[in-house]
Amino acid sequence: MLILLLRSSNARLSSLISSYSDLKPENILLDSQGHIVLTDFGLCKENIEHNGTTSTFCGTPEYLAPEVLHKQPYDRTVDWWCLGAVLYEMLYGLPPFYSRNTAEMYDNILNKPLQLKPNITNSARHLLEGLLQKDRTKRLGAKEDFMEIKNHIFFSPINWDDLINKKITPPFNPNVKLNVITSPEIKVFPRQTAARQGGTFAFGLGCVNLGGR
Repeated sequence: MLILLLRSSNARLSSLISSYSDLKPENILLDSQGHIVLTDFGLCKENIEHNGTTSTFCGTPEYLAPEVLHKQPYDRTVDWWCLGAVLYEMLYGLPPFYSRNTAEMYDNILNKPLQLKPNITNSARHLLEGLLQKDRTKRLGAKEDFMEIKNHIFFSPINWDDLINKKITPPFNPNVKLNVITSPEIKVFPRQTAARQGGTFAFGLGCVNLGGR
């Protein structure tokens, strides 16, 4: 859900981040109240236009999109592939094309058809098939970016305004009393700073905490 929050808060972050590029379970954390936060912006791409592309080979092997492995130019839809891989892992326990052999896993990502077991809803199946489309031009989100995912039937029960403004009570509260992110402005690299805008945002090993005060 965090990558969806990033896109839905485009007015806040679009000037800083165009593509996150490394969505994976290890980078999705909970704040002290149980709300999702995203960490590690070391691989994010900045200032990519809506139809622009980049070609840096980066990411985590299990979640790399086919166009990245092909070393082709890629765009924001790489994040939607990563989202699909994370959702698949949440439903099935492993990434969609996982293998202990990295070369075999890369081959699976490039060539193996997506296999979905029958123990998920039709809306979940349709969502995964759309996000894990190997052709990025046909991938869910390729036409209307975040709005295309937001309007998918799988997310129809969600009140997005309440979600962004943290009006939905998280199902789990870690009961952490100390908030380690206290500075309104964090300088990580000599020429990069991130200011507080309705939440907490930091590059590098920092976190982004959208919506909330």
